[in-house]
Amino acid sequence: MESLKNIGLILRSSLSSFSRDNCLQYSAAVSFYALFSLAPTIFIAVHIAGIVISDEAVVAGVNRAFTSYFGPESSEGLMLLLGNIHSKTQNIFSLVASILVLLFSSTNLFIQLKGTFNKIFNVRLRKGYGFTKKMIDRLTALSIIGIMALALIISLFLDSMIISFSEFLSNQFTFFPVLTVSIAGNLFVFLIVFLAVLLLYSLLPDIKTAWPPVLKGSLVTALLLIKGKILIGWIISMNSVTELNGASGSVIVLMLWIYYSSAILFFGVELVKTQLKALAKGITPNKYAIAIRHIRVDEN
Repeated sequence: MESLKNIGLILRSSLSSFSRDNCLQYSAAVSFYALFSLAPTIFIAVHIAGIVISDEAVVAGVNRAFTSYFGPESSEGLMLLLGNIHSKTQNIFSLVASILVLLFSSTNLFIQLKGTFNKIFNVRLRKGYGFTKKMIDRLTALSIIGIMALALIISLFLDSMIISFSEFLSNQFTFFPVLTVSIAGNLFVFLIVFLAVLLLYSLLPDIKTAWPPVLKGSLVTALLLIKGKILIGWIISMNSVTELNGASGSVIVLMLWIYYSSAILFFGVELVKTQLKALAKGITPNKYAIAIRHIRVDEN
């Protein structure tokens, strides 16, 4: 196992790289893109999941998940954005006319994440792959949305099972089994977050995946996202924008949550980057990309 000294070196190097790569600036860009992309993304995922489960049940599940992690104000902002899309697509003709716009908008967030990941890993697209690679990236983003829909179906099904089982145990047994079910539910949430982060880290960057660093980075990021929500909530509560009432306040709170959460996501990328650089092969671009080397020039 890695010694505590090595872990400390990895963390310090990752924090230094996080600051040097201006990851907080990237987080601000992601929160802006998310304002326009998050609702279409969830809208499409909800309708895909609605093939198996009713749209109302899926929306209720998404609302519960966002309320649990981001808080009621952020969830209200998301529901407002979803409601605006839903109200605009009630007519079948307007739905058909806007479906391409929805698909394009829903993938923009993942394209922005991909670009940021590539900048952190110091790789860029090769010449000659422009249009082809853009189409592949959009299809990859749509595939991620499809996987999100599948995860929604599974999570809603298991969530209902856990609730029913917990109610059964509370009527039949003592406190301990109920606590065990609660722990199992929390572990399931962690597993979903871990797999989501792993999916982003393995599919989006234009590098060859080295699984040990990616798995470790995804694990730490998932832990930080789940445990860090208390700290993020406290930081946001100290911000004066939370005093705004109505729709504007809830949307701004949602953007702040995305800003701080994406900062954690980018720190996880820095962890992966630091571990990859320690390997013999280092960071290896895939066939669509080339490595970028930064040279420092001394003015003196």
